Amino acid sequence: MGSNFLKYLLKTKELNSKVIIISGEASRTQVSVAMKLGAYTFVEKTGHFNTKKFLADVRQAINLKQQEEQNKRLKDDNINLRKELEPRKVFIGECPEILKVKEQIKRYAKKDISVLIYGETGTGKEVVANNLYWESERNGKPFEIVHIGGLNENLIDSELFGHKKGAFTGADYDKIGKFEKADQGIVFLDEISDFDLNIQAKLKRAIENKEIQMIGGNTKKIDVKFIFATNQNLLEKIRNNEFREDLYERMDVAKIELPPLRERGNDIILLMKHFFSILSQKHDRYDNSDLKSLK
Repeated sequence: MGSNFLKYLLKTKELNSKVIIISGEASRTQVSVAMKLGAYTFVEKTGHFNTKKFLADVRQAINLKQQEEQNKRLKDDNINLRKELEPRKVFIGECPEILKVKEQIKRYAKKDISVLIYGETGTGKEVVANNLYWESERNGKPFEIVHIGGLNENLIDSELFGHKKGAFTGADYDKIGKFEKADQGIVFLDEISDFDLNIQAKLKRAIENKEIQMIGGNTKKIDVKFIFATNQNLLEKIRNNEFREDLYERMDVAKIELPPLRERGNDIILLMKHFFSILSQKHDRYDNSDLKSLK
């Protein structure tokens, strides 16, 4: 089992094929390397070749392949459903600061880079993330939104990275984390400043190495674009040892700063009209007297 065969294994791994190795000459090291490269199982070729076990291995490999293909179809169906349920959110505003933000959205969405959104509560950070998703080539792929308010460290770890059954008390089943669910797509992490330092370290490795490790499980490669949002001064938190500088450096590739509502002038009227329109459709009535009084 030489280097050419190992190269072949790498190609079959890319195709997600199931390879059963039959050999009477492979060393333990070679078998170990082959299994790490994606071989399904190894069958030793001896004078007492167990045909029944071999056929059972083949059936299991076929069943696993069929199950994986079914899971992929379900995932694709879920993506299409998500696209219907996660419509593009209208980004209201015509003031110079918002026009600049809209231009940044178009520019940053086309690049496969992390984006950090700054803004006070209620300024539309999630709307910006939604528009970054729809302007990107990843639209139609998974878009996972993570709000961590009220979750403790263990729950956040499990929510982001997932866990294997039995990894900790109460882990009664395998759970796929948000990052794995977002593979090929985008994950939006709201209020990133609330993450504790341990989770920040794992997040930094996920961004840097493009891989995650679920609790009690092995590492797994992911292809995810990260969007972060905060209403805090992260540089101040770094000075207070409350936020990792190395994580900040990986997050702060592209920055979008949202102006507070009080500085957006006539945009307030545009926003009011937008929400009044939604409410009027919902309740089948419309009264613009409040808008006139605002003017």
